[in-house]
Amino acid sequence: MEHELLRGQLILSGHLSNIAALASGNDIIVGAGQVGSASIALHWEGYLAETIYLDGTAAAIGDLGEFDSDSPTIWKPKDVSGLTFGNNGFYCDYEASANLGNDANGGTDLTETNLAAVDQATDTPTNNFCTLNPISLQPTNTPTLAQGNCRFSGTAAGEYGVIGTMGVSSGKWYFEMKKVSQDSGPDDDSQRNVFGITAKPHGILAGKYTDPESWMLLGNSVISNNNVEIASVGASMLSDGGILQCALDLDNNRVAFGHDNAWQTGSSAFSGSYSDYESITAAASTISGFYFPVIGDNSGSRGYTMDANFGGCPAMTISSAAADENGYGAFEFAPPSGFLALCTKNLAEEG
Repeated sequence: MEHELLRGQLILSGHLSNIAALASGNDIIVGAGQVGSASIALHWEGYLAETIYLDGTAAAIGDLGEFDSDSPTIWKPKDVSGLTFGNNGFYCDYEASANLGNDANGGTDLTETNLAAVDQATDTPTNNFCTLNPISLQPTNTPTLAQGNCRFSGTAAGEYGVIGTMGVSSGKWYFEMKKVSQDSGPDDDSQRNVFGITAKPHGILAGKYTDPESWMLLGNSVISNNNVEIASVGASMLSDGGILQCALDLDNNRVAFGHDNAWQTGSSAFSGSYSDYESITAAASTISGFYFPVIGDNSGSRGYTMDANFGGCPAMTISSAAADENGYGAFEFAPPSGFLALCTKNLAEEG
């Protein structure tokens, strides 16, 4: 069975506790460890596909999961409806975004703390999505990554970038970014948050719009490559809450950018014609042989908070939950025809 994953990292300052009275009188906590009677010191920083608690029964490992028939090295959940849960047992499958503590076995629901519908991901044990990669960060002027490594928060002291965990050399790919907020302070059109693609798989170079192998949409809605403004998209300044879009076509060596579903042509209808694109260097001719999604901050005077959405665990709230044509991902705007989410299922076929 495939289950949507709960972003366990958001349980850091809270917990799920069973409100049923246990024999010992203690709460059962999912996603954190309790030390003493009240304090919490240990936390799970990852995803939870499902949580099964059996009261009075010792299950075999094969009762709870199995290896995937198509990918025999991947362990995945299986149907557990036939298990004996006992008086205080429960089964959380995290399918109901409005009630993530729901006991799918029909018992007493758990109480959520610091969890909301946005904390449910479309990532599954057999299909992982791209996130922002903390390994690519420089040791100085490092931005903070949060919300399952999909939120980027920078400071005004420096220039930096972070790439995605998945690089691609072929195929057509789509992803989004939401500008959450920016610090007050001096600014100009050349000093903005950046969003786009890069062939540089490390550090500050990944955030530089002055690089010849990086194509960026800046916060002033200008597309830049190697410090040359080559086109503009939408309004003159991306406002807080605005969503940037990237459509990367590595079969034809092109990239297109949109701003709140207005593409470079100014139309919300992505035509797929060359007027929608900028030509880019073929992936095979770049320094790494791959292009990575990238978010950066090239302003020395302002700090930015930005949410990446690769379709799996968006930090931002999605109103439309549009999937790609293979049925993967949850985006604010529908991916253009033929463009796919950056996830392992799609990469196995296209990337």
